[in-house]
Amino acid sequence: MNTQPEALRLADWLETDIPPNDTTTCADVAAELRRLHEVNQMLVDALDWIGTVYARDYEYQEKANATLQKAKEQV
Repeated sequence: MNTQPEALRLADWLETDIPPNDTTTCADVAAELRRLHEVNQMLVDALDWIGTVYARDYEYQEKANATLQKAKEQV
């Protein structure tokens, strides 16, 4: 089982000779970059929200957990 994050696998794919049986495409790389951009924006928004809102602990946890869940999703 490969535990390497998809973004790092794709970075390696871009930097090395591509094996003939590899089915990865440039579209796969683009999709992962878009997914990471979306997650990054969510993390920035969550941190901004946490830094400015007056809320109870459960609200912080809910926002943080939702963002972390999205960040951990794989394509």
